[in-house]
Amino acid sequence: MTHLKAMVNRLPLLYRNGELVEDMLAVPAVELDILDEEALEVQRAHWFDAALTLEEAGKLAAVLDLAPEPWQDLGEFRAWVHALRNARLQDGSVTQRAIANFVADYVRRYQAAVGIRAIPPINRWQVSTAIYGDDITPPPDPLALGRQVHRLGPAIVDTPPKRQYERIPLAGGLQPLQSFELVNDGLDDSRLGLLLTGLADGPEHVPLVVNVTTGEGLLFLGEVPPGQRLWLRPNPDGSVTAELEKRDVTAQLRSIANLQPGVPWTPEQLRDPIALTLRSGANTLWFLPVAHYDQRGLDRFLFSLPDLLLHQGLYDQVNFDQALFYQEPAIALQATWIETQPARFSVQLPAAALAHPPGAVQAAIASYDELHASLNQGVAKLKPAGVAAHVEFQVFSEIQAQADYMTGVSPIQIQEIGPTGSDQLLEVGGLFSVTEFDDSTFR
Repeated sequence: MTHLKAMVNRLPLLYRNGELVEDMLAVPAVELDILDEEALEVQRAHWFDAALTLEEAGKLAAVLDLAPEPWQDLGEFRAWVHALRNARLQDGSVTQRAIANFVADYVRRYQAAVGIRAIPPINRWQVSTAIYGDDITPPPDPLALGRQVHRLGPAIVDTPPKRQYERIPLAGGLQPLQSFELVNDGLDDSRLGLLLTGLADGPEHVPLVVNVTTGEGLLFLGEVPPGQRLWLRPNPDGSVTAELEKRDVTAQLRSIANLQPGVPWTPEQLRDPIALTLRSGANTLWFLPVAHYDQRGLDRFLFSLPDLLLHQGLYDQVNFDQALFYQEPAIALQATWIETQPARFSVQLPAAALAHPPGAVQAAIASYDELHASLNQGVAKLKPAGVAAHVEFQVFSEIQAQADYMTGVSPIQIQEIGPTGSDQLLEVGGLFSVTEFDDSTFR
């Protein structure tokens, strides 16, 4: 008892060793000790880092309009409040510096509080704007093949890329002379990738895809047989590569500049193959098989370049003088492009491994998920109004895209239609010096 000893030491020497006096002083000394403990608790309740309960810390954080989340304990809440307070009061909240410092500070404090390590210490940020062609890894191309490696490293990407793709039409095939609309909601123009798949009513001969909005056309001097696929993949330099199943057919591509529906193009308009440009906003595209010298397709393609008023003849849908006899669709079309998303930024963090104490796998996974969710929530509190943002954990991944090809059917089953016998020919016709007169019929 601290107070009892202090009171006894202040007595005259004659009374210091008296048991009766000490027992009498013990009663007020205990009350003073209790009062000191209560005063210490009150003092701790007024200091955020010294508060003993989550409730007391929440009352102090209410000054900053911050309340404990249901999933937070005292240590996690302290990390949350410190990181948000510093970002708001020291760095200006909505600034890029504030968001970067919040993420780095909160990741460090949270991982120390829960005893895991999922994200390495953040010492340097990569800050960039995702313009197509820059060193920004776009989402994987569903129409592309080859090795794609995701970049690892903390980064803040403004207007992050987003891959879009669309099937035209949603069901069935693409009719000749059919026009359709693709909308690029990104800030910048993009390059269009196409996949043409041959249908049962094919083959489709000399397909031409035109972006009427830009006046660009991409022509394939060949055919797309049933069941085969023609990939038209844009390259970073603006060129385009064509592959029909496993065969490179880029040499059969032609680009047409300043193409106008209804006006035949001239040799001067032909260019080396380049990818179609998809302008920001709405784009009108047009498909037709068109006749070309030395290419087969007599019963399929058109011998002149029509205008946009000409369509397939469908009952009660087109005018009689603006229609052709109906042709069954021979291909299905898929399109893909990359959009630079406006008023949006992405915080990308490396999260290739999760270190945790022995025997605490499930708790570590739960803390990992809580870290991801709380970072998204914190960035949402700091971002400017009207701007979308998200935090992305980048696990280590290496994608080796592959495509399936049908090369044969196994096992091969040979079925007999009917036995013929080895000593008698079928009465199917008459062949000179082969069939007997009695076993022959008129052909």
